[in-house]
Amino acid sequence: MLKKFLYILTISFCFIASEAYAASQFQIVSRVNDDIITLYDLESRSKLAIITRDIPDTKEARRAIAPQVMQSAIEEKLKIQEITKHKIKVKDEEIADAFRSLAAKNNLKASELKKIIKIKGLDVNILLEQIRADIGWIKLVRAKAARNISISNDEIIKTQELLKSNSSKIKYLISEIYIPANKNKKEAFNLANKLVKEINEVGMFGKYASQFSQSPTAANGGQMGLVIEGQLAQVLENEVKKLEIGKISQPVFYNNGFYILKLQKFFDPKEDIEKSVRYKLSQIIIPKDASLNDRGNIAAEISGFEGDCGDFNNIANRYGLTNSGDMGDILAENMPKKLHSQIKNLKKGEVSKEIEFGNGEGYIMVCEKDIPSQIPKKEIVKARLEQQKLELFVQKYLRDLKRTALIENK
Repeated sequence: MLKKFLYILTISFCFIASEAYAASQFQIVSRVNDDIITLYDLESRSKLAIITRDIPDTKEARRAIAPQVMQSAIEEKLKIQEITKHKIKVKDEEIADAFRSLAAKNNLKASELKKIIKIKGLDVNILLEQIRADIGWIKLVRAKAARNISISNDEIIKTQELLKSNSSKIKYLISEIYIPANKNKKEAFNLANKLVKEINEVGMFGKYASQFSQSPTAANGGQMGLVIEGQLAQVLENEVKKLEIGKISQPVFYNNGFYILKLQKFFDPKEDIEKSVRYKLSQIIIPKDASLNDRGNIAAEISGFEGDCGDFNNIANRYGLTNSGDMGDILAENMPKKLHSQIKNLKKGEVSKEIEFGNGEGYIMVCEKDIPSQIPKKEIVKARLEQQKLELFVQKYLRDLKRTALIENK
């Protein structure tokens, strides 16, 4: 009898506990105007973020992304409310295409990603709703931006002048992860150290940045874009200068938080300009068995040469130099270094000093020399300015929605 009573008591306790857990899952954690966000919503979004971005599922990871997940959930509600208000339509095919793209980024088929989500006990519709919100939001802001964004000719010219003044400065292509230390500096430092260790082991800097970084660049996988020498805080720039391309820094404390920096590329303007020069060349090669008389005559003609590449090639033709003639268009970075060093300081129409070739000696003439402008064309500058203004417009739009919304976090 006692055993039966204990068994019934145990079953009842388990039933009550499971009901209590289920109830807690639908506990309201935030209200956004007339919509609610539940604990289940947040936990599901955290798990989905970890799955779709291939981040290790750890307590530290979930704790680190919690603020970002909450903000994303609030913004998603605001976006859906706004696209509903403006009657923005998102087709099922558009959502399906975006889902396939997301799966492909993780080297999966759409069916495989759905299966993984189901195995994890999650509802794929939560992810599809996120996708719908993103697509609808993009449509809405583009429509509004088209009426509000314009670029004047003066803006383009001023931007070109600024780019010209910075064209001689060294540039870095950098990514970042920023871990704030507002509450607990030691905990933030430990998390930053853990991230450095994991990234060095498995790579995927961008995915870690998307999940853990509290900088606005997290939305782009931590990419800061091109940073001109002198733009970064000195303590951060000093760290960047120590890095090899593709390497990441140790945590650097600045601005009340820890930065992890990755150097993607390094641009030295002088070297880059030299590499990007395109030449049209012609050559005269004098074989080793040529007579001394021919050698002397050719050298004499070259020393006082005035003419174009056609005249230069005629010299080779007169002496029957079959391995000579046009070399075609050649980009400097594709040339042998020794050859480039011989011609890089020559102007169009100039001939090199005597050069040693494998099958003899000879000369090279620069027929054309195209040095690309370091200042982008007006169309490119205009497109960049439009993109910058669009990003600012989106930030302000979302900020205004948050300011006027009734948001109550429990």
